[in-house]
Amino acid sequence: MKSSWIKNTVLLSDRYTTNGKWVVRNRSRLLSLIVRNLDVNARKVLDLGCGDGVYSPQLLQSFPNISLLVGIDVSRESIKLAKFKYAGRKTEFILADGENLPFREKSFGAIISKDVLHHANEPMQVIKEIVRASMGASIIVEANKTNPIMLLNEKYGHHHLTSQQLIYLAKISGVSKFKTFYSYNYPFTMRLPSSNPIVSVWNLNVSFLLILSEKVPLLVDFFSQVMSPLLRQSYNGLAVNSDA
Repeated sequence: MKSSWIKNTVLLSDRYTTNGKWVVRNRSRLLSLIVRNLDVNARKVLDLGCGDGVYSPQLLQSFPNISLLVGIDVSRESIKLAKFKYAGRKTEFILADGENLPFREKSFGAIISKDVLHHANEPMQVIKEIVRASMGASIIVEANKTNPIMLLNEKYGHHHLTSQQLIYLAKISGVSKFKTFYSYNYPFTMRLPSSNPIVSVWNLNVSFLLILSEKVPLLVDFFSQVMSPLLRQSYNGLAVNSDA
């Protein structure tokens, strides 16, 4: 009975976090905040660590004058999926490493890097490469290490970053001009082993909220306002000026 309950909880969570309205709104909200710190007139944009291109449609819409969106990732399978789902006249997906970008200096009007630094062997090198390849502002976003959910993730080896760590990395990378910003996202489920009772209970409760939000859309904003302060900021952002 217990294993069946856990299995159903995980399946329920997956249903509402993979492509449900809650996650779509989360992504849209975060991306709006990111773009607000960039030059929306940029014609060439780099999505560093694009995964399977999940942000590609929104990025194309966010930059009205965009001529090319380039996505890079170290995962061959992710790049293959991105090409399959989002290949088009204005998109290009490349298998590449953020520590050694295969682009000339000042190739992009804007560069976005989400949840990449904590995976990098040399995060400072990633920042240096971002600055080198950008002709304007770039955005580096990392899940907030002190967020309660991320604290649990830490136990399983996901070493996310605080805003202080982002600032420190920027400074020792030689970046002198930057600013920080924060994003409060809606509650989300934990992609951790479902055998952990804390994970199971959390995912079940969040899934319940997701179901209610599907039925009553206004509850999305209500839950956002109520739970965001409890969760602290979900993401720490660093806006880096490449002209510095």
